[in-house]
Amino acid sequence: MPGRGAAAGRANRGIPVSFVAEKNLRKACFFKNYMHRIRRTFVAATATLILVQEVWDNRFDLENPDRDVDTGREIIRDPAPMVKADDIKKTLEDIDNVLNKRKGVGGSPLAYITRDTLTLPEHTPGEINLGFGQPSREAELIRRTRHDGPAYRQDNIAVWAIIRHVTHGGSAWAWVLSFAGHQNGRAYLALRTHYFGDSYTTRAVTKADAMIENLFWDGRVKNYPLEKFFEQLNKAHTDLDENGEPVTAAKKVRRMLQSIRDPRLDAAKNSIMLSDAHKENLEASMSHLA
Repeated sequence: MPGRGAAAGRANRGIPVSFVAEKNLRKACFFKNYMHRIRRTFVAATATLILVQEVWDNRFDLENPDRDVDTGREIIRDPAPMVKADDIKKTLEDIDNVLNKRKGVGGSPLAYITRDTLTLPEHTPGEINLGFGQPSREAELIRRTRHDGPAYRQDNIAVWAIIRHVTHGGSAWAWVLSFAGHQNGRAYLALRTHYFGDSYTTRAVTKADAMIENLFWDGRVKNYPLEKFFEQLNKAHTDLDENGEPVTAAKKVRRMLQSIRDPRLDAAKNSIMLSDAHKENLEASMSHLA
């Protein structure tokens, strides 16, 4: 208090501390705020200098989002608007890429806004608390950053702006329009659920099966090289894998060989079936035929 322990009219300026002590106190405060952000309990007795220093060393990234283009870091551009429904897979992949790379107000990747599970791992069946900073700092920030407070509200609006930019004026807008009033970035989940729900899975599997069943290559079409055939076959198998209908490696090879009808490749096809290194390896078989 002013005047106490000093001449009347002079403020008590407290106890002088060294620069090192002041800096350590700043580090401790920064670490405490960080623990609050990721919803971990701050326990002074366990806040070792190593842990505090680790977070302090990353403070620049946490305090300076990637939109600061003067830092020389990668500029994360918004995804292109979705033109047609068939582009939804690429569009969502592009959105995921942006949300995983672009940082929010508090330094967390914006992907924390759209995570599926809001409860902490230690309170979620089938999950465990991997411990501080695990499996990586970015993964922990995405999984644990709190969904409340001023930073969350600003980040949520930022994610909504991306969703609106991608969907407005197209067929996907109808599925996120109800989120516009509150500028809620979790509209992303509604978009994904609509396009990648059970009906999408059924359509994707049916289409991939039909592609594999009807696809063939005989070498007679000029504008249809063997590489294009391989590309289409790989995409069909990838679609089956991603939608829970995987095909064994051996069956993939057999189907491919049955679909190649160019007699000039008969010898190569036979050698594949006789080779342990090829008959259960689609990529190796394709390379052998190319």
